[in-house]
Amino acid sequence: MAFPPAFLDELKARTSLSQIVGQRVALKRAGRGEFTGLCPFHNEKTPSFTVSEDKGFYHCFGCGAHGSAIDFVVETEGLSFSEAVEKLSATAGLEVPKRTEADAQKAQKVMGLQEAVEKACLYFESLLKSKAGREGLAYLRHRGLSPQTITAFRLGWAPNGWRTLKQFLMSEGFSEETLREAGLLKQPDGGGESYDFFRERIMFPVADRKGRIIAFGGRILGEGAAKYINSPDGPLFSKGRLLFNLSKARPAAREKEQLVVVEGYMDVIALAHAGFHQAVAPLGTAVTEDQIREMWRLTPEPILCFDGDNAGRRAAFRAAERAWPLLTPGQSLRFCFLPDGEDPDSLVRRQGRQPFEALLHKALPMADFMWNSLLEATPLETPEQKAAFRITVKNRVLMIEDRLVQTAYRDEFKSRVGAHFGRVGFSQNPESYKKSPDTMTLEREKRAFSAALMAGFRDRKSYRAKPISALNRCKTDTIFSYGYSLGWDHGVGRIPPNSDEAYRNYRATAAGSSMLETLQTLESSGEKSLLACAINHPWMLVEDVETFAHLELHNTSLAGLQHALIGILSDNPDLTENEVKTILTESGYQSSLDAMLSETVYLHAHFARPNIDPETVREGWQDLITQLSKRHDERMIDLEATGEDLTEQTLQRLQALYCPSENS
Repeated sequence: MAFPPAFLDELKARTSLSQIVGQRVALKRAGRGEFTGLCPFHNEKTPSFTVSEDKGFYHCFGCGAHGSAIDFVVETEGLSFSEAVEKLSATAGLEVPKRTEADAQKAQKVMGLQEAVEKACLYFESLLKSKAGREGLAYLRHRGLSPQTITAFRLGWAPNGWRTLKQFLMSEGFSEETLREAGLLKQPDGGGESYDFFRERIMFPVADRKGRIIAFGGRILGEGAAKYINSPDGPLFSKGRLLFNLSKARPAAREKEQLVVVEGYMDVIALAHAGFHQAVAPLGTAVTEDQIREMWRLTPEPILCFDGDNAGRRAAFRAAERAWPLLTPGQSLRFCFLPDGEDPDSLVRRQGRQPFEALLHKALPMADFMWNSLLEATPLETPEQKAAFRITVKNRVLMIEDRLVQTAYRDEFKSRVGAHFGRVGFSQNPESYKKSPDTMTLEREKRAFSAALMAGFRDRKSYRAKPISALNRCKTDTIFSYGYSLGWDHGVGRIPPNSDEAYRNYRATAAGSSMLETLQTLESSGEKSLLACAINHPWMLVEDVETFAHLELHNTSLAGLQHALIGILSDNPDLTENEVKTILTESGYQSSLDAMLSETVYLHAHFARPNIDPETVREGWQDLITQLSKRHDERMIDLEATGEDLTEQTLQRLQALYCPSENS
C-alpha cells in the first residue's frame, strides 16, 4: 500500500533513529545528534557507519548503505516496507492511515483468498493421515521424515478426484470464483466446469513472510505429466518473489549468519530434519532477482547449493548471471556443489550432517565461480581465442552496476588474466631472465634497458641488476652506441662492471634529458592529486590502504610522503585531516604540503579538495588509482614491445598515458 507522504514524515519525526539502530549497533556519540559504529551490513574493524539524528538518515562510507529508520528495519529484519511502517507506527503511537475504499476491497479479497488456501491446507493435512493418504505418508516416511517434521511443514495429500476439493470448499462457503483466483481450481481452456488443480499428489504448503499459507507445491508419486507442479500466479501468490520455507528459515539464518539455498522442497525439509533450519528453495523456477534480494535481507552471502552434474552447474551459472549486475559492497553469493548422484536430501540421510557442513564450508565465492565458469566455456588454444576471452571477461565486469564492485572485479580479473596467460616482457616477468640469463638476446636487452631508462629506474629491484648485468656481459660498441642514442653522455664510457655504480651514473645522466623530465613531471601531477586526496580525506586512504600501499609512485619525493602517510594512519586510523597535516608538518613535509594542497593540483582533481562529499571523493580516488596503474603498465608494455628510442615522437605518443584530463 502507498502511505501518504505527510504520514511518513510524521512517523520519521516521532521515531528516534539512533534508538532503532542502537538496538543492533553499538553506537558512539560523535557530536550533537551524530553517532558512529560498526556497520551491520558488512564486516569491518574500523567504524565507517554513521547515524545522523537531526538529518534522519544513516550512512556507511564503507559499503554505501543509506536510508531512514524504515529502511533500517526493512534491511535488518527482512520485513516489507508496509510491515516496517506498521511496526514503527505501533512503537511511535501512530495510527496507520485508513485505506481507500478500493484498498479496503482489495485487502478483503486477498484475505478471502488466503482463508480459502488455509482451509485447503487443513483439508490436505487431514487426508494425509487418513486411509486416502496412506500412499503419500508411506513415501514421506520412506524418505526418513519423522511425524514431527511432517507436522511442522504441514505436509498433506490431494485426493484422487477431479472435484473433491472443490466440493468440500464450496460446502464451507467459498465461491467458485474465489477458489479459481486462489489457484485451487482450474478452468478448462475450451470452457466447461472447473476442476481441482491438485490431484493425487503430496502437498507442500508455501507460506509468505509472515508464515501464512498462500500457495502449494504438489509432487506426484507415480507417472505423470509433471513430477512437481506449483500454484499458478495470482493476486495472492507470485512464485518468482518468494522462497519456500522463508518464514521458518529467517530466525535460524540470522542466528547462524548463513542461508542455504537448495533446489527442491524435499531438500529443504530433509535439511531441516537434519538440523539445518536455515535452508530455503526457489519455487520450481530458476532463481530470480527478487528472490536474490530476499536472500540478501537475511545474510550478505547466501550459499546456493546445486547438484554436481552439468544440469546443476548450468542452474548455478544462471543464478550467478542474475545476481551479477546486482552485486553491491558486502553482498554476493557463494556456490556449493554436491558429489555426483547426490542431492542434499540423500546426502544427509545417508551420511549425516558432517559431509554437508564440510561442503558448505568450502563453498566457492562468486569471483571464483564466475572466473572458473568463463574459463570452462571458452576454448583457449589460439591467440585469437585468448584475445576473445579477455574481451569476454571485460564485458562481464562491465555488467556490474555498482561502481565500487565493478572496479574491484576489474582489478581482480585483470590480475587473474595476467597470471593465467603469463606476462610478456622483462618488466612483467623478470624472474624469467634470472632463470636463464644466457638466453637473452641483444634486442631484448635493449628493450628492457630502454624501458628502465624511460622509467627513471623507478623500480631498482626490477631493472637495476638484471639488464645492466646482462649488458655488462656484452660490452660491445653496439651497446655503447645504443646507449648514446638514448641520451647517454660520451663521458660515461663503457658500462662499468659494478651495477650500483652503473645505476648512479646512468640515473644522473638520464636526469639531464628534458624529455624524460617532461614525462616525469606529467606523471607526478596525477600522483600529487592522489596524495592531496589522501591528506584531505584520510578516511579514504584507510579504506583503500592496501591498494594505496602497493601503488609504486614514480616521483621519489612523493613516494616518501606516501610511506609517511601509511605509517601515520596505520597507527592512528581515526586521525582527522587537520591532525594528519600537523603531523606531516612536524615531520618536515611542509614544503610538500604547500605544493600539493594548491589550486594547481585541485584544477585537475576537484575530488581531492577539502569538504567534498564522500561519494565524489571515492569515485575520483578509484578512477585516479586505476589511471596511474594503467599508465605504468601500458607504458612499460609499449616500450618493451617497440624498443623505441626516447624521441620527441615517442614523447608525444606517450603523453596520452600521463594526461587523461587533456585527452578525455
